[in-house]
Amino acid sequence: MGIQKFDRSKWSDVCAAISIALLGKRAEIEVVSPDDGLLIGAQWLPMIGIVFDPVNDELKSCWTRRSFVFQPREMYFDFGFGGVQSLGILDNQNAWQIVLLRDPVMAAASGGDRLMRVKATVRRLGYGRAGSGGSVKSAGKHE
Repeated sequence: MGIQKFDRSKWSDVCAAISIALLGKRAEIEVVSPDDGLLIGAQWLPMIGIVFDPVNDELKSCWTRRSFVFQPREMYFDFGFGGVQSLGILDNQNAWQIVLLRDPVMAAASGGDRLMRVKATVRRLGYGRAGSGGSVKSAGKHE
């Protein structure tokens, strides 16, 4: 259990295997950028799965109403007793895309609890001190 980094050659297979467990989970994307600080990309949307396209070097996070595309450099999965708890994706602009996962029956965490979980995940991934001197910003409404 814990955080595991996967080699790029295994990303397609890992994403396919993990997607089965992600179906129906709620997910939120937190972006930690050296330029922008902490941004909330999406809040607790139903997840369908993730797909890595090696030809276009794209990682697609698929949700019921939209999808997010990342240009990944490194990919980490945080495994717990309930399966995958979060994903950490380091992109080409040195920003972390952190996807927090939960089962739909659980109550949403308060803003302070969510910020603490994101900071803890960023520290575990070795990014440093997330949000130091920065504030939480919303990346905008998504439909």
